[in-house]
Amino acid sequence: MNRQRFLLGALLAAFTLSSLVMQPGHAATTQQVAAAQKPSSSINVTTAVYDTDVTGGQLLLRSDDYNNTGQASYTTVSGKGATVLVSSTITADGQWLLALNDQSGRTLWITPNQAIDSSQPAAPPAGYYVIQKVYSVCRDQNENVVPYPNLVNGSGNCSLAVNFEYAGILYKLLMRPGALDGTLCPSGGCPATGVATVNCNAVSNNKCVNWTITPNAAAPLIGVSNLYSYTGPRGTPWVFIGQYYNSFRIGLTNP
Repeated sequence: MNRQRFLLGALLAAFTLSSLVMQPGHAATTQQVAAAQKPSSSINVTTAVYDTDVTGGQLLLRSDDYNNTGQASYTTVSGKGATVLVSSTITADGQWLLALNDQSGRTLWITPNQAIDSSQPAAPPAGYYVIQKVYSVCRDQNENVVPYPNLVNGSGNCSLAVNFEYAGILYKLLMRPGALDGTLCPSGGCPATGVATVNCNAVSNNKCVNWTITPNAAAPLIGVSNLYSYTGPRGTPWVFIGQYYNSFRIGLTNP
């Protein structure tokens, strides 16, 4: 009798688990399971921003050449007290973030004015900027965020955004899948952009610990980003300006 109860309990547990995993319309893929497993806290990483692509062509988003020729590394640097001067992390919600806005020594070269055609309005000039932040988020086919450590197979459905100030105005140069919430778009909505690819180069304990971010050359609108401005108080929408190209090659390592 005890053996029969044990077998019945095991069969019931197996049936329940299979039902949860294989609900209709929800494929039990590694990426979807990983989407729910976000880091419990931020992870410091070393960010390498390259000035050229793998063929040697100059990129539109480049480093400040602070400690290398043709590239530079950015790591988290703390100041007095609790001040963080440079933040280079995988955040607790699973995105990569590089923030430079609490210091003046480190910059990025941004090219926000490489218009896709002659109909785009004027944009801020290319140059070195002490950026507010540059960040990337990857999503699965259901638009759920997949944390960077869980991208063991990489992803071709990622964003790359750069927030920077020029003449007292905050701008966002954004390449991302899906629409940006809180935006003021033209009639019919803001136009689609390209997307970024994140490749995983090394795995440790079933987590990715080395990544490369580039534009997704296999997706439509290669390198196309939307430029937005933000001038109002908190809660004011981002205002769409136009479409401009961006190119980049960014490497991340943990530690």
